[in-house]
Amino acid sequence: MRIVNSFMDDLPIRKGKLHTVSFESSYIQSKFRDLLLAYFQRKTQSDCDYLHILNEKREEVHGKDFYFVSFDCNVINLREEKSTTQLLQKLLFHHLENNPELIQEYMEFNEHINEFTSHIEMESDNMVIDFRPTEKTITQFIKSLQIYVEYNENHYVPNYIMRRFLIQSILKMNLTEKEVFLLISFPETDIGCRDYKEFIEILKQLQVTTLIITTQHDFLTSAEKENMFLVDKDGGLYDILELYQELLAFGLADKSESSLIAKTLAFKDFKKNYFLLDGELKEFLQSNKF
Repeated sequence: MRIVNSFMDDLPIRKGKLHTVSFESSYIQSKFRDLLLAYFQRKTQSDCDYLHILNEKREEVHGKDFYFVSFDCNVINLREEKSTTQLLQKLLFHHLENNPELIQEYMEFNEHINEFTSHIEMESDNMVIDFRPTEKTITQFIKSLQIYVEYNENHYVPNYIMRRFLIQSILKMNLTEKEVFLLISFPETDIGCRDYKEFIEILKQLQVTTLIITTQHDFLTSAEKENMFLVDKDGGLYDILELYQELLAFGLADKSESSLIAKTLAFKDFKKNYFLLDGELKEFLQSNKF
């Protein structure tokens, strides 16, 4: 399938694969994120400013046909974030709703509460005060609970560990088995660099269609060369595949390493960062050979 739009080149998306994208222009990046979210939220788009997803037959696929999951990784303490609490409450509700034994226990618990409050009474000067329970729904009950999370018997929970649990749990709630589209924005902002590889492996193991918006080399080059996108200030895509072929043709890289070298060089060339590059590779990038 392809992400087509009115302001940049199309992005070819492969089902079940990890994709990464980096933007030279903050304006294009912002427009891309806003319109992608609007597409999945089924908001109306204008004829001159739009973003759609097409299938292999070039037919439009509607946002409602996807199971969309979005994580904007700008939270330093994910465990205590309000949105995390809300998500955990939603997960608990899903767990209870699909567990008849727990539902039965909850109903018995409510009966005990009713019985307990029926024995509570206060009297004074011919005045009687009774206490009666309210009819709490399961949702109201869940919201009244405090949530505590530990990791390895420690209060601190690494964000990538917490995020793995949340993403995997959300995917389990895809009861209609719609095609998943996972959007991850700037994962480098909420985890330490020593944990980059762990989180990348987590995302790959999910085996769902994933798009990471990032400016970090390790995340960006974690995608296959066909799935790594560099979008310039005019909305054009850097041709990484052509660079890869040029490296092989000129004997500048072994085939076993050429894919990673091509992705790394493409990112450096995209950022015009030639510092510390091997002289031959630097001259190659700055030439007009490709």
